[in-house]
Amino acid sequence: MNATLLLKIITCSVGIWIGVNLLRGYIGGWLRLARTYRASSQKKVVTGISRRRFFQTVYMRWLMVYGDCMMFRADARGLRISVLPVFRIGHPSLMIPWNEITVVNLEGLFKPIVELRFQAEPSVPLRMSRLVYQSLAETFSSIGDAH
Repeated sequence: MNATLLLKIITCSVGIWIGVNLLRGYIGGWLRLARTYRASSQKKVVTGISRRRFFQTVYMRWLMVYGDCMMFRADARGLRISVLPVFRIGHPSLMIPWNEITVVNLEGLFKPIVELRFQAEPSVPLRMSRLVYQSLAETFSSIGDAH
């Protein structure tokens, strides 16, 4: 295999990877959420208790599944949602204040789930395990009806 062919294969693969991630961000509604809830690029130190969950699965609109690639961090300000860095193209980190989140309890096929609905983008739901959400939110139950 010559170097030119190898370069073409690598370039094409990277282009497809970028295109697929952008398309997933659009279809699932992530890019819509990012218009309102995009997290600041500055890493601010948060004092107090913070809960983190790594390698979680969520379901978004139009049957878009993010399997074991989600990261959540909850603190007094709200819920920070991000994807693993390898999938980050088309998926900027989100920071959603608790008062912008409405939680709907649902029964999933195999386990109880919650559907998070967002005040600024009600057409983009995010479904996750009820146990994961409760683990994130239990420390901040005094914040209000968002939990």
